Amino acid sequence: MAITRYRSLNIVEGKYSFKLDPQTRKKLRVTNYDVPFFDNLSEESFENLDIVEFTFAKTDTLMGLSQKFYGDPSYWWVIALINNVGCEADIENGQQMVVLQPLDVVINELGL
Repeated sequence: MAITRYRSLNIVEGKYSFKLDPQTRKKLRVTNYDVPFFDNLSEESFENLDIVEFTFAKTDTLMGLSQKFYGDPSYWWVIALINNVGCEADIENGQQMVVLQPLDVVINELGL
């Protein structure tokens, strides 16, 4: 089971705190979390990590990239956190991104 980065984070309300149900067209509440930006890891942390650089394509998704690099789409948030993006809407086509591997070491180094 995947580890979540949202446990023990503050919930915030924003102007986009709802979306429309596609069937009823009624507003649905969306939970927004106050997520901190990723700060660079220390030099010692990188000794145990491999850095994979890639270019984000318009057909890429964070879940798809997580499946490709980590073998599990539920770790999309690790890629988002490391690259300081919230979702695909924050990423431009052709943007350079990185993935840190192996996943268990990344999570340990991030303190999660």
